[in-house]
Amino acid sequence: MRLLLLGLSALLILLVTSVGGVAAANAVAENSLPGDAWFTVRQMSESFRITLSPNKSEMRVAIAQYRLRDLTARVGTSHEILALAYFDAALNAALLSLADLPADARAKLMPSLTTLVNSAQALLAQGALTSDPALVARFGDKLDQIRAISEDAWIAPDDLRALAAISLELPAAVVAQLPSAGEFAPRAIPLPGGFQHSFPLDGKHANVACEQCHVEGKYAGTPRACAACHADQHKNAFGQQCERCHTTVAFKPAKMNHTGLTDCASCHTNKKPANHFAGQCSQCHTTTVWKPAKMNHAGLTDCASCHSNKKPANHFAGQCSQCHTTTAWKPAKMNHAGLTDC
Repeated sequence: MRLLLLGLSALLILLVTSVGGVAAANAVAENSLPGDAWFTVRQMSESFRITLSPNKSEMRVAIAQYRLRDLTARVGTSHEILALAYFDAALNAALLSLADLPADARAKLMPSLTTLVNSAQALLAQGALTSDPALVARFGDKLDQIRAISEDAWIAPDDLRALAAISLELPAAVVAQLPSAGEFAPRAIPLPGGFQHSFPLDGKHANVACEQCHVEGKYAGTPRACAACHADQHKNAFGQQCERCHTTVAFKPAKMNHTGLTDCASCHTNKKPANHFAGQCSQCHTTTVWKPAKMNHAGLTDCASCHSNKKPANHFAGQCSQCHTTTAWKPAKMNHAGLTDC
């Protein structure tokens, strides 16, 4: 009986010690940072939490917040760039996850993204990240672009995907240490039969081999923005919305869709001749044809601001509209209404 009690006591001590050891190991992993040996264990734990979470997008935003804390802790150390790379990967994963949500669910999480980006910008504003100034500058530009649209609860999914596709041009040695988006590294597998894309592969896209877009068998996170595959011949003069002019049927001929665009001069200033009207092109031109052009004078009262160069010597000093009309410059007839000093 005594031996049995001793055996049970030893087993109980072993069990308590084992449980305590697991708890201690878990605590070490949870407090590990990029560059630590236990950081991989922490990533595995976070991946399981994402898998089991009923709201995976919310969890991915939370993981990105953890990575920002890691970066803050690694500032000024030899692991600073690695921590920045892990934060960027987690931020990209959050953007892609938000893009795949229905519009209502995405709108609810956009404030969390705004808070995350604000915190990251605040860290950069401190000037503490100094390991690679050029890399830090690129990261700052990316944050600025995300911040510019983060308050738009109804942002288009493809805009989020385009932001996630922005590369920081990280050193190859750092990239080699990153699993895919901070999770287990994926294995290349063939697409199942009858697979349907979430967006249509029509026109010329229907003939593109899968591996041209899905490099090394990776499917999740593949960028959908046109600029990810097609070089921008316009040097970003017209933004990244190639579909405004081009179609998937053929790249040429191209026809600009001006719907929703109001700032004509942002594209057409290089076509203005000398001493041209300084206002918007739409005052005279249409999107159908450039010429003939006819000036729309509605709402304009200061004629002389445009036509003073057409005045002959010793001309009437008042507004052109006293004599001329917007229909024809000549014949002109002086309107004396209200004039008393002949």
